[in-house]
Amino acid sequence: MTIFTLLTSVAALVATASLAAITLLHGAWVLGSPLWLDRVIPRTSDAAGGRPLFVPARGLTGAVTLAFALLTLLPGLTLGWLPLPPPRMAPTLCLGAAFIFVVRAIGDFRYCGLFRRIRSTTFARWDARLYTPLCLLLAACYGLLGVAPN
Repeated sequence: MTIFTLLTSVAALVATASLAAITLLHGAWVLGSPLWLDRVIPRTSDAAGGRPLFVPARGLTGAVTLAFALLTLLPGLTLGWLPLPPPRMAPTLCLGAAFIFVVRAIGDFRYCGLFRRIRSTTFARWDARLYTPLCLLLAACYGLLGVAPN
C-alpha cells in the first residue's frame, strides 16, 4: 500500500463520515426538527435587525439532502468500495464536488466564507470555526479522490 493509496482511503472515510452526518442533519430538518437552525441560517448583522437571509423550504432542503446523500456515496464508488461498478465519471464528479466546496469556502464576500464581512452573527462565528474549514477539508478530500488512480 502506497502513501497515496492510504491518503485516498483516509480522504474517502473523512468525506463519507462528514457528509453522512450532514445528510442526517438535513434529513432531520426535512422532517421538521429545529435542531441548530439558529446556527446554520445566515442572518443580517445585529445592527440591521438580525433577520434570516432566507427561510429554507422543505422541498429545497429535501433536494439538498438528496445531493448530500449522493455525495456521501461518491468516495465509495470512486474507490470501488461499494458493490456497484464505479462509474467512469466518478473522478470527474469528485473534482466537481471539490470545486463546489472551494467556492463555498470562498463564500459570498458578505455573509459566509473566508472573505465574509459580517462577522458578528452566530452563523458567522460557526462559519469561521466549522463550516468554512469543513468545506476546505472536503474540497481537499474530493480533490484527492478526483486525481486518485483507479
